[in-house]
Amino acid sequence: MANGRPGLIFQHASFEGPGAVAGAITAAGHSFEVVRLDQGEPIPDGGRLEAMPGLVVLGGPMSVHEADRYPWLAPGLHWHADTFDLPEGSTRLAQNEAYPNQAFVVGGAAYGLQFHVEVTASLVAHWGPHLPPGVFVRAPDIAHISRSGAGLLRRFIALAER
Repeated sequence: MANGRPGLIFQHASFEGPGAVAGAITAAGHSFEVVRLDQGEPIPDGGRLEAMPGLVVLGGPMSVHEADRYPWLAPGLHWHADTFDLPEGSTRLAQNEAYPNQAFVVGGAAYGLQFHVEVTASLVAHWGPHLPPGVFVRAPDIAHISRSGAGLLRRFIALAER
């Protein structure tokens, strides 16, 4: 986000906001705009996107199979019950037993993450009603994930600034 222009964050659900991503961006001295796709805001045209110093695309509970209900969905998007193959020319960066493609990079500047680095206690509180039955996130886990995510975000922004 080094060119002085604000980066963009695409938000797909009211309860899936930028969380710690917003704090990491502003702490690094950069600015951003949130595009609320869930509220019908349009995706900026290609020229504006090409001039963006950074783009963060958040997730949500929708599935790639619900494009009729969520017209802004693009192929590859997935919920944790969905999975995907790596894009051609990409490199896997992280995996686990449940999903082999937790993080990847395409070229030197496009990263994809399955896991949540944006977690804050406030954000998780908004997730509650939208989690599957029987699923909850314990307070100690939220604190651990928040610390880990904040550190990863700081390092990622420093890398992106190079």
